[in-house]
Amino acid sequence: MSCVCGAKGADTFEIDDKDPDNHSGILNNDWKSNDTNHWKEYSCCRAHTEEAAHSGGTATARTKQYALPVIRPYGNLGSHVPASTWSKDASGHWHACQTPNCNEQLAFYRAYARSAATEDAPQLCTGYAAMSLPPALEHTHVWGAWISTVTEHTRTCAKDSSHTETNACSGGIATCQSSAVCAVCNTAYRAKDMTYHPAALRVRGGVEATTSTEGYTGDTYCKGCNTKLADGKTIPKKTAAPVAVAAPAAAARWHIRRQQLRWHIRRHWQWQLWW
Repeated sequence: MSCVCGAKGADTFEIDDKDPDNHSGILNNDWKSNDTNHWKEYSCCRAHTEEAAHSGGTATARTKQYALPVIRPYGNLGSHVPASTWSKDASGHWHACQTPNCNEQLAFYRAYARSAATEDAPQLCTGYAAMSLPPALEHTHVWGAWISTVTEHTRTCAKDSSHTETNACSGGIATCQSSAVCAVCNTAYRAKDMTYHPAALRVRGGVEATTSTEGYTGDTYCKGCNTKLADGKTIPKKTAAPVAVAAPAAAARWHIRRQQLRWHIRRHWQWQLWW
């Protein structure tokens, strides 16, 4: 008896009938398949065995389902899975497919502007009332007053409280009497500067020198903060002035002159008499 395919084996038979269960070849373990079925074949006659229809796997919008155990795609692609929310751009709006790597735009509506965009409201689309296009206008801030935190000041937009602006305080000059005042928020923000004394100066404790005691120039103070800025210096004693001899009066001078004249006349006559 020969193989089902008629191939002659090593054994011979008395009759010519084929025996489908008696193969001279081996059964290949590799699966064969087409679009609907899969099977294994004998090497001698290629007879099919373990043949079955494809089954298993799940088709998506991007890939077909895969048959087991041959791992062969079969059937049709699956349906798209639209998102529940809308996607949009300037061209329109649509439901995006949630299948990985699928870029299909489902229920696409072309954008037509229904109203102009304003600062507070976006431009609406006529295709779908709830869908809005990006605003055409930028937000214009309406700033409130500056609020100081000693070293910084912050202001908030009246239209949107999430919009804030914060800057460090700056400007102003600190003196020995007052802190610096911020040029923006008008709040004192820096400690006093005890090295800067713009106020007038005052000298205290000055003593005039005499011939018997030393003097003192006095200490220098800031008139604004009363801080002592400099010590004074000692002034030496004064030197005593010479005693001036008073000049004789006019009458006394004339009397002396007359006495001198008389003395000269007497001496003259005495000399004449002697000679």
